[in-house]
Amino acid sequence: MRKGAILAGAGAIAFGVLTVVGTFGGTPGGSYDESTVIEYVKSSHFLTVVA
Repeated sequence: MRKGAILAGAGAIAFGVLTVVGTFGGTPGGSYDESTVIEYVKSSHFLTVVA
């Protein structure tokens, strides 16, 4: 039981730290050109975007 509590505590700390890092670290994937985004979200890619 103690091992599970330690693991849960470590997970909670990691979640908190990684949330802060993710918030201030910027968006994943870098930047995108407007034309690339428009091409991707056209109706032919609707199911891919929604799924």
